[in-house]
Amino acid sequence: NRQYEEALELDPQQPAIHRNLGMLLAQLGRYDEAIAHLRATLQMVPNEPLARETLDAIEASHR
Repeated sequence: NRQYEEALELDPQQPAIHRNLGMLLAQLGRYDEAIAHLRATLQMVPNEPLARETLDAIEASHR
């Protein structure tokens, strides 16, 4: 978790880091933070399948 955050500090426009951190945070149950990172990914890469799938799953089960 901390390593992803440090990587984002170095390059905040890296969609893969946002995606991976979002997926990790979702697994940890930190859904609000996960959603923010997954949405950041999708703003940079609108058709990123893992980010879209994970975000859809979170939104479907945690409304």
